[in-house]
Amino acid sequence: MNRKRSIAQGKNARGWLNIALDIKAPPVVLDNHARGISDAETCHDAPGIMATDEWSLR
Repeated sequence: MNRKRSIAQGKNARGWLNIALDIKAPPVVLDNHARGISDAETCHDAPGIMATDEWSLR
């Protein structure tokens, strides 16, 4: 799994952005659920970034 992520991150600089989003994601997701905001709305806040795929690689 880690090898897959490092390959994806090596292809472009967005990999580093994904690392930052991974660090930031859990509290944000918990906060959004507490406020009743759906995952779909959360994902649409970050167009161009495949958040679902990023999580599925874990």
